[in-house]
Amino acid sequence: MKSYKKMILLTFLFCTNLHAKVRILTFHYNQADFIEMQYKTLSKFLKDDFELIVFNDARTEKNKKWIERVCDQYQIKCVRYEPQWHLTNPLNAYLKMRLEEPSTIGCGDWDAIHHD
Repeated sequence: MKSYKKMILLTFLFCTNLHAKVRILTFHYNQADFIEMQYKTLSKFLKDDFELIVFNDARTEKNKKWIERVCDQYQIKCVRYEPQWHLTNPLNAYLKMRLEEPSTIGCGDWDAIHHD
């Protein structure tokens, strides 16, 4: 009898359709009007549902507010990324070093810079 209930449960689970959104991440520090263009372009050409997430790393208060306003207008998720994090995060320094010294690409210890 238990196997019969499991079979019915599995049948219902596998008969449902799963719908996931395409997640698109972008950084913006100025020109908030580009967010509007991105959103309208994605809306026009993507057939699937999508979620646009804007990381707002504007250096000035004016640009920060402008980006937030455009995101609010189009109901886009806006995440604040403080500009100084670009300089203080050890991962950024590590990646910069790797880009400046191409011979080190493919080598290295990622655990040395990982912080929990």
